[in-house]
Amino acid sequence: ATAAYLESVAAELRAASELRCGGLVAYSVQFGPRKPADQFRIGEAKLLERAASRPLLTAAQLRARHGECFFMFALAGDPAPARVGDGGDALFTRVPLDRERLPFTGGMEHMRRNVKVFKMLGAALFPWAHRLVWIDGKLRFGEEGPGYFFSEAVAKVGACAAFVGLPVHFNTFGHVRVRDIRRGAAPPALATHTRTILEALAKRPNVTDDPELLRAQVCRYRRLSRAPQQLGANLIDSAIFARDLGSPRCARLNRRLGEAWLAAVQCGSDRDQVSFPFVLERMGAHKTAAEADAGTSFRRELVHRAGVTPRVLVDATGQPAIQIVPSGIETPTKETKGAPPWHWYFSRRIVAWEL
Repeated sequence: ATAAYLESVAAELRAASELRCGGLVAYSVQFGPRKPADQFRIGEAKLLERAASRPLLTAAQLRARHGECFFMFALAGDPAPARVGDGGDALFTRVPLDRERLPFTGGMEHMRRNVKVFKMLGAALFPWAHRLVWIDGKLRFGEEGPGYFFSEAVAKVGACAAFVGLPVHFNTFGHVRVRDIRRGAAPPALATHTRTILEALAKRPNVTDDPELLRAQVCRYRRLSRAPQQLGANLIDSAIFARDLGSPRCARLNRRLGEAWLAAVQCGSDRDQVSFPFVLERMGAHKTAAEADAGTSFRRELVHRAGVTPRVLVDATGQPAIQIVPSGIETPTKETKGAPPWHWYFSRRIVAWEL
């Protein structure tokens, strides 16, 4: 019944929007009230605003560039946002959903997993779109629109999808380890990131994550992986990503990726960035061309600087599959100063905090 309901939602979207929205679709989910911005988010946003040379794009400017094809899945009966600024609230057309027919029911504590369904199955919800961009409800588009992100991160390298690398920041790797990663003295590691998550969860017992489930999931990945370095190098922040559905090869890859990624989340923790590198490995799309050429005996340190080096991962045929663009780093060094940051911790280029 749930699958039939989602198929009906996809069919209604297609009937109403395919002819006018085939070029580019951007979408998001807002189930329940948006959490108020915390002090970290407000402080970071103000710092970036003071350093910015250009304003954020308005809803009118985004529509002028890309049309009206911005959709926000929401729960039927939920009131419209009390505060409508010129970011996401003003930009998106709401798509109301029956909460009783969603995959996970039983209260708002289950809505986080329902968000994952829509986030990861975008290729099934919008199979007629040529370019598809997901953006989390906590963000708004920045100084450039979704088309810029797609053209620079997907089309320019011939990939099927693009993600932003996990930021090299104390929020993701801890205060001690992050300094070594910034300097290139240590690689990003899944274990380090997981330890940072677990330390944060200990201070926030009211979140939906199960620490023991997360710990067991990561231990299983590390035990089964044949490419442990890539488990760290391919970590992402999934709050924005772009998919090319315009070619049969890319449409197949993105549909397969979404289904496998969702299955990993349903069997593990809600932290989808943790499962993403392992899903890529199982799909055979976890190495760059240079790493693939080195063969299965590749044991040297990856030629990779977290936050600085882009990673264009190839499929089994050697064609570009996924690009992970560099997040940037908080304190650039001389050799990294020319690498423009992509992550919203360090730049408002593609997205910014929705306050």
